[in-house]
Amino acid sequence: MFFIIYLSVITVLISIAAVTDIRRGVIPDAISLSSLAAGIVRIIAEALSGDNYSVVVSGLAGAIAAALITIVPAMLGKLGGGDFKLLTASALGIGFFGTLSFLCISFFLSALYMITKNIVIRIRAGKAGMISAGGPGNNLTASSTSAPLAPFMIPGALFLLITESLTVFSRIV
Repeated sequence: MFFIIYLSVITVLISIAAVTDIRRGVIPDAISLSSLAAGIVRIIAEALSGDNYSVVVSGLAGAIAAALITIVPAMLGKLGGGDFKLLTASALGIGFFGTLSFLCISFFLSALYMITKNIVIRIRAGKAGMISAGGPGNNLTASSTSAPLAPFMIPGALFLLITESLTVFSRIV
């Protein structure tokens, strides 16, 4: 039950992060720290309730996995610092396997968006006669090859929330 509450809180925090990421291109540290605090509270609550101490190990493994998967893109400037912090902080409460699902969904949807966005840009550039002799890829700008990641984290968090809710509901019924 703590996990469902945690996922609800994280979904709200990620939604707020998405709005600021879209508007200003920044995810405030307060959101990442709130996510981290919520994860710590979830882990402590689970451990103290006697449910399972493996949630502590899973949470730490999830945070480490998220950090290891995202550190290189962050260092290369392909992933923003706020995205890195939010993903890693959220992973603490999500746990290892949930983190893998969360990252896969978020990155897949982001990649799908970027592919679609670049196809549209190339088509528009071709119609406007802007494609240079060097090929259709020469007129892509930094703004056409980057996008905020936080909006694509929302479906990942919702997926986890829905699947966990269904799992808990199926145990009750």
